[in-house]
Amino acid sequence: MKVAKPVSLRRFLPTGVVLALIPGCYLMCPYNADQFVETQIRAECHFWFACCPAGEHALAAAAGFPNLGNFRDEGACVTERLEEGGFFNDLALAISQAEQGGRFKFDAATFQTCAQPRIDALNACDADFILGDGAPIVVPAECQGVSGTGLVPDGGDCFFAFECAEKGSDCLPANVLDKDEDRAKEAEDPDQVLITRPTICIKPLADGDDCSIDPERTLSPTTCEPGLICFTDSDGDQECQAPHGKGDDCNFASDCDVGLFCDLGEAPPECAELKQEGDDCIADAECDIGLQCDLADDNPECIALLPVEVEICNGVQGVDDVAYPSK
Repeated sequence: MKVAKPVSLRRFLPTGVVLALIPGCYLMCPYNADQFVETQIRAECHFWFACCPAGEHALAAAAGFPNLGNFRDEGACVTERLEEGGFFNDLALAISQAEQGGRFKFDAATFQTCAQPRIDALNACDADFILGDGAPIVVPAECQGVSGTGLVPDGGDCFFAFECAEKGSDCLPANVLDKDEDRAKEAEDPDQVLITRPTICIKPLADGDDCSIDPERTLSPTTCEPGLICFTDSDGDQECQAPHGKGDDCNFASDCDVGLFCDLGEAPPECAELKQEGDDCIADAECDIGLQCDLADDNPECIALLPVEVEICNGVQGVDDVAYPSK
Protein backbone atom coordinates (compact mmCIF):
# COMPACT_ATOMS: atom_id res chain seq x y z
CA MET A 1 0.00 0.00 0.00
CA LYS A 2 1.02 3.60 -0.58
CA VAL A 3 2.30 5.29 2.57
CA ALA A 4 2.61 9.04 2.98
CA LYS A 5 5.97 10.64 3.73
CA PRO A 6 6.50 10.58 7.51
CA VAL A 7 6.41 13.91 9.29
CA SER A 8 6.97 14.98 12.87
CA LEU A 9 3.63 15.91 14.44
CA ARG A 10 3.33 17.97 17.62
CA ARG A 11 0.36 16.08 19.00
CA PHE A 12 -0.42 15.59 22.68
CA LEU A 13 -2.89 12.89 23.56
CA PRO A 14 -4.56 13.19 26.96
CA THR A 15 -3.40 10.90 29.68
CA GLY A 16 -6.96 9.61 29.97
CA VAL A 17 -6.88 8.26 26.42
CA VAL A 18 -4.22 5.70 27.33
CA LEU A 19 -5.43 4.79 30.79
CA ALA A 20 -7.30 1.58 31.43
CA LEU A 21 -9.65 -0.78 33.53
CA ILE A 22 -10.90 -3.91 35.38
CA PRO A 23 -13.76 -6.16 34.06
CA GLY A 24 -17.31 -5.66 35.30
CA CYS A 25 -20.31 -3.90 33.73
CA TYR A 26 -18.42 -3.25 30.46
CA LEU A 27 -21.45 -3.26 28.17
CA MET A 28 -23.38 -0.81 30.37
CA CYS A 29 -20.69 1.56 31.63
CA PRO A 30 -17.50 1.24 29.53
CA TYR A 31 -16.05 4.53 30.79
CA ASN A 32 -16.44 3.94 34.53
CA ALA A 33 -13.29 3.94 36.65
CA ASP A 34 -13.25 0.13 36.84
CA GLN A 35 -13.91 -0.41 33.12
CA PHE A 36 -12.05 2.09 30.95
CA VAL A 37 -8.93 -0.09 30.61
CA GLU A 38 -11.00 -2.87 29.10
CA THR A 39 -12.66 -0.36 26.78
CA GLN A 40 -9.23 0.79 25.60
CA ILE A 41 -7.83 -2.73 25.25
CA ARG A 42 -10.85 -4.01 23.31
CA ALA A 43 -10.71 -1.07 20.91
CA GLU A 44 -6.96 -1.41 20.29
CA CYS A 45 -7.18 -5.16 19.73
CA HIS A 46 -10.10 -4.62 17.36
CA PHE A 47 -8.15 -2.06 15.31
CA TRP A 48 -5.08 -4.29 15.07
CA PHE A 49 -6.89 -7.47 14.00
CA ALA A 50 -10.09 -6.28 12.30
CA CYS A 51 -8.78 -3.13 10.63
CA CYS A 52 -5.15 -3.90 9.78
CA PRO A 53 -4.32 -6.89 7.54
CA ALA A 54 -1.24 -8.79 8.73
CA GLY A 55 0.78 -7.32 5.86
CA GLU A 56 0.15 -3.82 7.21
CA HIS A 57 0.98 -4.50 10.87
CA ALA A 58 4.59 -3.39 10.55
CA LEU A 59 3.49 -0.08 9.01
CA ALA A 60 0.92 0.49 11.75
CA ALA A 61 3.54 -0.16 14.44
CA ALA A 62 6.01 2.14 12.68
CA ALA A 63 3.33 4.85 12.72
CA GLY A 64 3.18 4.62 16.53
CA PHE A 65 0.42 2.08 17.17
CA PRO A 66 1.15 -0.52 19.90
CA ASN A 67 2.60 -3.67 18.32
CA LEU A 68 0.14 -6.45 19.17
CA GLY A 69 1.73 -9.02 16.90
CA ASN A 70 2.47 -11.43 19.76
CA PHE A 71 -1.24 -12.30 20.11
CA ARG A 72 -2.94 -14.99 18.01
CA ASP A 73 -6.21 -13.19 17.30
CA GLU A 74 -8.47 -10.42 18.59
CA GLY A 75 -10.02 -12.54 21.33
CA ALA A 76 -6.65 -13.67 22.66
CA CYS A 77 -5.38 -10.09 22.46
CA VAL A 78 -8.19 -8.87 24.73
CA THR A 79 -8.10 -11.78 27.18
CA GLU A 80 -4.33 -11.98 27.59
CA ARG A 81 -3.79 -8.23 27.85
CA LEU A 82 -6.43 -8.02 30.58
CA GLU A 83 -4.86 -10.96 32.41
CA GLU A 84 -1.26 -9.83 32.17
CA GLY A 85 -2.01 -6.46 33.73
CA GLY A 86 0.57 -3.69 33.62
CA PHE A 87 1.05 -0.06 34.56
CA PHE A 88 -2.24 1.24 33.19
CA ASN A 89 -4.24 -1.53 34.84
CA ASP A 90 -2.55 -0.68 38.13
CA LEU A 91 -3.31 3.02 37.68
CA ALA A 92 -6.97 2.24 37.02
CA LEU A 93 -6.99 0.10 40.16
CA ALA A 94 -5.49 3.03 42.07
CA ILE A 95 -8.33 5.27 40.85
CA SER A 96 -10.96 2.72 41.88
CA GLN A 97 -9.40 2.25 45.32
CA ALA A 98 -9.11 6.01 45.78
CA GLU A 99 -12.84 6.28 45.14
CA GLN A 100 -13.59 3.44 47.54
CA GLY A 101 -11.43 5.09 50.19
CA GLY A 102 -13.12 8.47 49.79
CA ARG A 103 -9.95 10.14 48.50
CA PHE A 104 -11.10 10.83 44.92
CA LYS A 105 -14.22 11.22 42.80
CA PHE A 106 -13.72 9.98 39.24
CA ASP A 107 -15.47 12.04 36.56
CA ALA A 108 -16.65 9.38 34.11
CA ALA A 109 -18.58 11.89 31.98
CA THR A 110 -15.54 14.09 31.33
CA PHE A 111 -13.34 11.06 30.74
CA GLN A 112 -15.82 9.73 28.19
CA THR A 113 -15.94 13.08 26.40
CA CYS A 114 -12.15 13.05 26.16
CA ALA A 115 -11.57 9.37 25.36
CA GLN A 116 -14.54 8.42 23.21
CA PRO A 117 -13.40 10.04 19.92
CA ARG A 118 -10.32 7.81 19.84
CA ILE A 119 -12.21 4.73 21.04
CA ASP A 120 -14.83 5.26 18.32
CA ALA A 121 -12.10 5.73 15.72
CA LEU A 122 -10.41 2.48 16.77
CA ASN A 123 -13.66 0.54 16.56
CA ALA A 124 -14.60 2.13 13.22
CA CYS A 125 -11.22 1.52 11.52
CA ASP A 126 -10.71 5.26 11.17
CA ALA A 127 -7.02 5.01 10.34
CA ASP A 128 -6.76 8.70 9.50
CA PHE A 129 -7.61 9.55 13.13
CA ILE A 130 -5.44 6.78 14.65
CA LEU A 131 -2.38 6.83 12.36
CA GLY A 132 -2.72 10.06 10.43
CA ASP A 133 -3.58 13.67 11.14
CA GLY A 134 -7.30 13.28 11.81
CA ALA A 135 -7.01 13.65 15.59
CA PRO A 136 -7.00 17.09 17.26
CA ILE A 137 -3.57 18.65 17.72
CA VAL A 138 -4.50 20.60 20.84
CA VAL A 139 -6.02 18.77 23.79
CA PRO A 140 -8.40 20.69 26.11
CA ALA A 141 -7.20 21.30 29.65
CA GLU A 142 -9.97 19.13 31.10
CA CYS A 143 -8.59 16.16 29.15
CA GLN A 144 -5.13 16.36 30.71
CA GLY A 145 -4.34 14.28 33.76
CA VAL A 146 -6.81 12.10 35.64
CA SER A 147 -10.45 13.13 35.23
CA GLY A 148 -12.03 13.82 38.57
CA THR A 149 -11.80 15.67 41.87
CA GLY A 150 -9.33 15.04 44.69
CA LEU A 151 -10.86 14.93 48.17
CA VAL A 152 -7.78 14.82 50.44
CA PRO A 153 -7.09 18.17 52.15
CA ASP A 154 -3.65 19.72 52.55
CA GLY A 155 -1.69 17.60 55.04
CA GLY A 156 -4.02 14.61 54.63
CA ASP A 157 -2.84 11.06 53.88
CA CYS A 158 -2.58 10.20 50.18
CA PHE A 159 -1.11 7.68 47.80
CA PHE A 160 -1.17 9.77 44.61
CA ALA A 161 -1.18 13.49 43.84
CA PHE A 162 -4.49 13.25 41.95
CA GLU A 163 -6.16 12.44 45.30
CA CYS A 164 -5.29 15.89 46.69
CA ALA A 165 -8.05 18.47 46.82
CA GLU A 166 -5.82 21.40 45.87
CA LYS A 167 -4.82 21.18 42.22
CA GLY A 168 -1.08 21.01 41.69
CA SER A 169 -0.37 19.44 45.09
CA ASP A 170 2.40 16.92 45.65
CA CYS A 171 1.91 13.63 47.53
CA LEU A 172 5.18 13.21 49.43
CA PRO A 173 6.57 11.95 52.75
CA ALA A 174 5.74 14.36 55.55
CA ASN A 175 9.37 14.77 56.59
CA VAL A 176 10.24 16.68 53.40
CA LEU A 177 8.75 19.71 55.19
CA ASP A 178 10.81 19.18 58.33
CA LYS A 179 13.59 21.72 58.97
CA ASP A 180 15.10 19.68 61.77
CA GLU A 181 18.67 18.94 60.64
CA ASP A 182 18.75 15.40 62.02
CA ARG A 183 15.50 14.38 60.36
CA ALA A 184 16.45 16.13 57.14
CA LYS A 185 19.72 14.22 57.09
CA GLU A 186 17.87 10.99 57.82
CA ALA A 187 15.60 11.62 54.84
CA GLU A 188 18.61 12.09 52.56
CA ASP A 189 20.91 9.47 54.08
CA PRO A 190 18.76 6.97 56.03
CA ASP A 191 20.35 4.38 58.30
CA GLN A 192 17.72 1.81 57.35
CA VAL A 193 15.55 0.80 54.45
CA LEU A 194 12.12 2.27 55.17
CA ILE A 195 9.37 0.48 53.25
CA THR A 196 6.41 1.99 55.09
CA ARG A 197 6.38 5.77 55.05
CA PRO A 198 3.16 7.83 55.14
CA THR A 199 2.72 10.37 52.38
CA ILE A 200 0.63 13.52 52.64
CA CYS A 201 -0.83 16.13 50.32
CA ILE A 202 1.40 19.20 50.19
CA LYS A 203 -0.24 22.21 48.55
CA PRO A 204 1.60 24.02 45.75
CA LEU A 205 3.33 27.36 46.17
CA ALA A 206 1.35 30.55 45.58
CA ASP A 207 2.15 33.56 43.40
CA GLY A 208 5.24 35.31 44.78
CA ASP A 209 6.45 32.35 46.87
CA ASP A 210 10.10 31.33 46.76
CA CYS A 211 10.34 28.14 44.66
CA SER A 212 14.07 27.55 45.03
CA ILE A 213 15.36 24.45 46.81
CA ASP A 214 15.57 25.12 50.52
CA PRO A 215 19.08 24.11 51.75
CA GLU A 216 17.49 23.07 55.07
CA ARG A 217 14.83 21.01 53.31
CA THR A 218 16.50 19.74 50.14
CA LEU A 219 13.70 17.25 49.43
CA SER A 220 10.90 19.81 49.82
CA PRO A 221 8.63 20.37 46.81
CA THR A 222 9.08 23.42 44.62
CA THR A 223 5.81 23.06 42.68
CA CYS A 224 3.93 26.26 41.88
CA GLU A 225 0.14 26.51 41.65
CA PRO A 226 -1.36 25.53 38.28
CA GLY A 227 -1.00 28.41 35.86
CA LEU A 228 2.19 29.69 37.50
CA ILE A 229 5.86 29.11 36.62
CA CYS A 230 8.98 28.94 38.79
CA PHE A 231 11.02 31.71 37.21
CA THR A 232 14.73 32.28 37.72
CA ASP A 233 15.71 35.94 37.35
CA SER A 234 19.10 37.36 36.36
CA ASP A 235 20.26 37.28 40.00
CA GLY A 236 19.47 33.58 40.31
CA ASP A 237 16.44 34.10 42.57
CA GLN A 238 13.47 31.80 41.94
CA GLU A 239 9.85 32.81 42.46
CA CYS A 240 6.40 31.55 41.43
CA GLN A 241 5.01 33.96 38.84
CA ALA A 242 2.40 34.18 36.12
CA PRO A 243 3.74 33.21 32.67
CA HIS A 244 5.57 36.11 31.09
CA GLY A 245 4.09 38.28 28.38
CA LYS A 246 5.49 39.62 25.13
CA GLY A 247 8.81 41.41 25.70
CA ASP A 248 9.34 39.98 29.19
CA ASP A 249 12.50 38.13 30.19
CA CYS A 250 12.56 34.34 29.86
CA ASN A 251 14.85 31.34 30.09
CA PHE A 252 12.73 28.64 28.48
CA ALA A 253 9.63 28.45 26.25
CA SER A 254 7.64 27.32 29.29
CA ASP A 255 8.32 30.72 30.92
CA CYS A 256 6.16 32.44 28.31
CA ASP A 257 2.39 32.76 28.05
CA VAL A 258 0.28 30.90 25.48
CA GLY A 259 1.07 32.00 21.93
CA LEU A 260 4.63 33.04 22.80
CA PHE A 261 8.08 31.46 22.73
CA CYS A 262 11.38 32.36 24.37
CA ASP A 263 13.49 34.16 21.77
CA LEU A 264 17.04 33.18 22.72
CA GLY A 265 18.38 35.37 19.92
CA GLU A 266 17.68 38.44 22.02
CA ALA A 267 19.99 39.64 24.81
CA PRO A 268 18.60 39.01 27.31
CA PRO A 269 16.16 36.42 25.93
CA GLU A 270 12.54 37.60 25.86
CA CYS A 271 9.08 36.24 25.11
CA ALA A 272 7.98 36.84 21.52
CA GLU A 273 4.97 35.92 19.41
CA LEU A 274 5.04 32.49 17.79
CA LYS A 275 6.23 32.68 14.20
CA GLN A 276 3.96 32.15 11.22
CA GLU A 277 4.38 30.28 7.94
CA GLY A 278 7.37 31.63 6.02
CA ASP A 279 9.09 33.18 9.06
CA ASP A 280 12.73 32.28 9.77
CA CYS A 281 13.22 29.82 12.65
CA ILE A 282 15.77 27.62 14.39
CA ALA A 283 13.44 25.20 16.24
CA ASP A 284 9.86 23.86 16.12
CA ALA A 285 9.04 25.60 19.41
CA GLU A 286 9.26 28.96 17.62
CA CYS A 287 6.49 28.10 15.15
CA ASP A 288 2.75 28.40 15.73
CA ILE A 289 0.52 25.36 16.22
CA GLY A 290 0.20 23.37 13.01
CA LEU A 291 3.61 24.53 11.77
CA GLN A 292 7.12 23.12 12.04
CA CYS A 293 10.61 24.49 11.46
CA ASP A 294 12.03 23.09 8.21
CA LEU A 295 15.51 22.33 9.53
CA ALA A 296 16.38 20.42 6.36
CA ASP A 297 16.49 23.72 4.47
CA ASP A 298 19.63 25.88 4.37
CA ASN A 299 17.50 28.80 5.54
CA PRO A 300 14.97 27.19 7.89
CA GLU A 301 11.52 28.70 8.09
CA CYS A 302 8.18 27.74 9.59
CA ILE A 303 6.18 25.58 7.20
CA ALA A 304 2.81 23.86 7.38
CA LEU A 305 2.82 20.21 8.38
CA LEU A 306 2.49 17.92 5.39
CA PRO A 307 -0.95 16.34 5.12
CA VAL A 308 -0.90 12.65 6.02
CA GLU A 309 -2.75 10.30 3.66
CA VAL A 310 -3.34 6.91 5.27
CA GLU A 311 -4.13 4.01 2.93
CA ILE A 312 -3.73 1.18 5.42
CA CYS A 313 -5.78 -0.34 8.27
CA ASN A 314 -9.19 0.42 6.75
CA GLY A 315 -10.60 -3.09 7.26
CA VAL A 316 -9.75 -6.75 6.67
CA GLN A 317 -11.53 -8.15 3.62
CA GLY A 318 -13.81 -11.14 4.11
CA VAL A 319 -14.24 -10.58 7.84
CA ASP A 320 -17.46 -9.35 9.41
CA ASP A 321 -16.78 -6.27 11.50
CA VAL A 322 -17.71 -6.41 15.19
CA ALA A 323 -19.61 -3.48 16.64
CA TYR A 324 -18.48 -2.56 20.14
CA PRO A 325 -20.56 -0.32 22.41
CA SER A 326 -19.07 3.10 23.14
CA LYS A 327 -21.86 4.53 25.27
